[in-house]
Amino acid sequence: MPVGSKSPLILRRIHNCYMTNDSTIGNNDHPFLRGGGLTGELLRSMDFSSHPIGDPGQWPDALKISVSNLLACPFAMGIAWSDRLFHFYNDAFIPLMGWSKHPSALCSNVQDVYPESWHLLGPMFNRVMKGESMHFEDMLIPSERHGQMEDCWFDFSYSPIRDLDGRVRGILVITIETTQKLRYEQQLRSSSEELKTSNEELTDTVKQLDEAERSVRNIILQAPVAMCMLLGPDFKMEVANDMMVKLLGRPAAEIMGRPVFDAVPEVAGLGLEQSLYEVYQHGTTFRANEQKLELYRDGGKEVVYQNLVYEPYRHKDGSITGIIAIASDVTDQVLSKKILKETYEQLRIAVATAEMGTFKANLRTRLMSLSDRGSEIYGLPAGVEQKFENMMALVVPEYHQKLKEAGRAAIENMRPFEMDLEIQPPGCTDRKWIRATGMINHDKAGFPSHITGTLLDITERKLDELRKNDFIGMVSHELKTPLTSISAVLQMAQVKQEKPDEAFLQYAMQKASAQVKRMAKLINGFLNISRLESGKVHLDKTRFKMDDLIHEVIDELKFTSKGQEITLSTCSSIEVEADREKIGSVLNNLLTNAIKYANSPSPIELTCVSEDDRVTISVKDEGIGISETDQPRIFERYYRVDNQQMNKVTGFGIGLYLSAEIIHRHNGSIGVQSVPGKGSTFYFSLPLP
Repeated sequence: MPVGSKSPLILRRIHNCYMTNDSTIGNNDHPFLRGGGLTGELLRSMDFSSHPIGDPGQWPDALKISVSNLLACPFAMGIAWSDRLFHFYNDAFIPLMGWSKHPSALCSNVQDVYPESWHLLGPMFNRVMKGESMHFEDMLIPSERHGQMEDCWFDFSYSPIRDLDGRVRGILVITIETTQKLRYEQQLRSSSEELKTSNEELTDTVKQLDEAERSVRNIILQAPVAMCMLLGPDFKMEVANDMMVKLLGRPAAEIMGRPVFDAVPEVAGLGLEQSLYEVYQHGTTFRANEQKLELYRDGGKEVVYQNLVYEPYRHKDGSITGIIAIASDVTDQVLSKKILKETYEQLRIAVATAEMGTFKANLRTRLMSLSDRGSEIYGLPAGVEQKFENMMALVVPEYHQKLKEAGRAAIENMRPFEMDLEIQPPGCTDRKWIRATGMINHDKAGFPSHITGTLLDITERKLDELRKNDFIGMVSHELKTPLTSISAVLQMAQVKQEKPDEAFLQYAMQKASAQVKRMAKLINGFLNISRLESGKVHLDKTRFKMDDLIHEVIDELKFTSKGQEITLSTCSSIEVEADREKIGSVLNNLLTNAIKYANSPSPIELTCVSEDDRVTISVKDEGIGISETDQPRIFERYYRVDNQQMNKVTGFGIGLYLSAEIIHRHNGSIGVQSVPGKGSTFYFSLPLP
């Protein structure tokens, strides 16, 4: 139905008849549904609670983006979504399909909306849903308008709408009606035939020359498209109709009788001069589609796109004396293509950044198909359909019942579901956490037919949560021990205060002080981890002698050793440039570990050797040792060797991790050599200044 067939007021009244008066229904105030005129208002008011497409807030991203672009597009655009082809369209689309179909067509099945044209549209829609893009120019589509069938012609662009994993979810339709254009072209062809006849008559007899010229002029003046006659090799404007004058943007008096490139200088330099010259010289017809022109009109420069045709104009003797120029405005079509390209680019970016997998589970065949990313998450070969039973076998048993209940609830309530579950990929020792979302799809009879949804690997997120919980538990346990000791010592000191015992009080205060230092060391260790991981650790580098620092650390630990003798051998006066406090903490940690894990009273040997441009410090003990399988992971955060001997020694597994981070930030290296039952040698090296 043409746009002008109803007044805006009448159209608004028709639209309002379908608007719900219940303010509790259709509260769809989502950003992607904003704008869009009458159609946008109707979408925001619709109640989707019982519609198979579901709550707009839960729509797939591809549908949200497509609907948002549709509502913002000034040109006619439609969408057919999902296998059921739910129809979305914008205000510009309504006159093309006919106002009698609006608003009942919105979100209805496309086949039900266009039964009169489905024998043409159906096969094309099936091909597009399989991933094929289609474009048709001047396609005849019988349409119901004014209460009767009319022949209408359209340029159609059918393109698949893909989700984040590239699977076709719907169809994007860009439509431009060309009925009026074809009628103009038909009139133009008729005019061209008349012009051709006039030219033939001119060559037959001189007597008919004046009458033929008048006929040509009349044809040009009455043509429904922009048309003019250019005479002579300098292409003077001899005749031009009103549409050509309007296109050029100048009064007729300024352009008539003047060479066209003098009268309209902005079209010079585009190659049109050469094209006109070739037509004038050789009599060939020239055509140019979507020719870009920048014309000065209404006081400013305006970009337009024209389809151009140049035909030779012949004298009675057959010689070419001029050119008939025809211009057809296609600016709207070109701009529509640009908007369509931008829409495709937005969808492409959305797909390119996707990290989710998708699945489709057929409830009748009990087979599940996965996207490539979905197969990767499950550890399965891509492109192979999987049986329900095989997929359920990969789910950890404790989630079987929860998954079945979620699917049953989704079918009964016709709502999407979302849940986190653990799977055991084939051939892998480690489990994975995934987040699965899905929606039940129904066949034409309304029965559940298949489930479509997404899969997201959330293993790292879950592991981080578990590590955090373990960390909190360890911190609580480790801090409780020194607090209990301090409390006991202070209680005893309070009792002894009544009967002073200087020796005991000195001993008690030493014990309390040691426990406080232990707590401070634990807390500083946790803070250092946080700073290292946030990149906020600052190295205060100074020059100092390594042997002096080593002697200081040994002296501090003599009173806490369990009878082990700490010896320093082969350590000359070596100067380094580093953070003295942090290197001291590394030495303290390595020596403390040697004391804790050494067999008392076995010796602990420390060496310091300079070689080439590096200094290497090593700490050797005769303790319980470390197995080959544990050695590569000994410097990982929170890693502790899991054996009976190690369980007798408390700790978090952060000391060596912190030490390794400090050494690496000094551009140094750290490592271990160990034999179980015989002892270990930890070493680190630093570059010399």
